[in-house]
Amino acid sequence: MSKTSLTSLGLALAGWSLYSSVLFVDQAEYVYVTCFGRHVVTYDGATDAGWRWKAPWPIMTAVRLDRRLQYFDLPTQELLVRDRDARTGESKSLPLTFDLYVCWRITSAPAPDDPYQDAVDQFVKTFGTLERAQEFLRSQIISRLKIELSHVPLEELVNTDPSRLRTGAMLTELRTRPYRQGSEEPAASLAERVHRLALEIVDVGLRRFNHPPQVRDEIFAKIREDRKREANNYRLQGEEQAAAIRAEGELEARRIRAEAEADRIRREGEARAEATRLLNEAHS
Repeated sequence: MSKTSLTSLGLALAGWSLYSSVLFVDQAEYVYVTCFGRHVVTYDGATDAGWRWKAPWPIMTAVRLDRRLQYFDLPTQELLVRDRDARTGESKSLPLTFDLYVCWRITSAPAPDDPYQDAVDQFVKTFGTLERAQEFLRSQIISRLKIELSHVPLEELVNTDPSRLRTGAMLTELRTRPYRQGSEEPAASLAERVHRLALEIVDVGLRRFNHPPQVRDEIFAKIREDRKREANNYRLQGEEQAAAIRAEGELEARRIRAEAEADRIRREGEARAEATRLLNEAHS
């Protein structure tokens, strides 16, 4: 190999080493730096944004993780809620479909039980990518949603009285209500459990809930039947009231006719008496 080629190769390697040694930390990310696979340092864009230096690749490598708020939609879930039959008062299970969204992010705050643990290091060792963390959150939230909805009757999800609605409280309890996963494990909420894995659930919101498509026709038919029954009840009540009004009107008309007839007879008698009196005076 010629001297010119060796010089060009050396300059290329030097340029590559210099390029891979410069590390720019953006405000919207965590930069996780390892040396031969061992964690060395984590740069937080909120406090460490700017230029940094490291050993060139492959000695030291950097993994970038988005520190901003993340968002995803849960797949539509068909779950059972408790409902009460308006006619019999019996409790029954009613299937509903729920569409929810989740807002979360990687937290840099250490877990309370291990304040010396680097939270981002814990995240990388547990999940590695945002997608795997998102799959974990999806499964955890769905399982908690099933449990929370088992305690919520339908009247607390749909009601004309806003003070009786518990949708927001139910979603808050989904994140904050303590529960046990094992007999020996202390009770902890979902927010506390995911925080130990360097995750923070910012919000779980309900987009909509509805009846499943396979039962909507049956429900609509029942609604039409109930409305028809109510219409018939109103029609019968109207006919009864109309009959009562007609009977009262006829009774009042007969009374008025009777009074008018009596007044006519009285006036005719008075007129005949006056005529007789006048006739008698004329004869006198």
